[in-house]
Amino acid sequence: MEIKSVTGSVVDYLKKEIITGDLKAGQKLSEADLAASLNVSRTALREAYRILEKENLIVNMPRRGTKVSEISADDLKKAYHARRMIEYYAIDLLEMENMRNLPRARECLERESKISLPSYAEKEEYYEYVLTFTEFHIRMIEATGNGWLIEFFKSIASHLARYQLMYLHIPGSGDRSAVEHEEILLCVETGDYKKAKALMVEHIDYTYDFLRYKMLETEEAERYAENNVQ
Repeated sequence: MEIKSVTGSVVDYLKKEIITGDLKAGQKLSEADLAASLNVSRTALREAYRILEKENLIVNMPRRGTKVSEISADDLKKAYHARRMIEYYAIDLLEMENMRNLPRARECLERESKISLPSYAEKEEYYEYVLTFTEFHIRMIEATGNGWLIEFFKSIASHLARYQLMYLHIPGSGDRSAVEHEEILLCVETGDYKKAKALMVEHIDYTYDFLRYKMLETEEAERYAENNVQ
């Protein structure tokens, strides 16, 4: 059984609250209130803040406090461009080492095949559902053995999960992702790295295009509502 530090437990709790949207984008975080509600010291909370800021989930504003980082169509574009670059290059690295056996990525696919979309109201189950699909990409990056690339990807993985949650909430999106993950991994396992890269880019771009359209649509509707308030 894994025993986590106080700071680790706080990080896990806040990460889940942010990714699932219970702590909303742009929401200010009260250090005093959170420390009291979680029954932890401010020192432990500040260390958790440091880790979450490194993962781009919160932003520390000098003399103005701390808030949950924003999500937007513009941020989506920047985050997904970074993701595309990392995951494309990761397959290049796998090819350089002729790595084909990725057991941990294969294990992720087995879990994906056994999980079904839970009700959005079931926060714990829904959070685990999203992490099941995001883990595949983390395992692909880890298979490269490149510590710098792994660290860089992990620094944006939790922030990306906020967008992936939006996508995976759409019925059928999980099934589509599972099929695409299988196709990508099979290409790596058979040494067809060129096709694996093409499929990975297609997989990422499809999600990005879908989310960008939805987010721009929402942002336009919000601007219209603001401009027409009587």
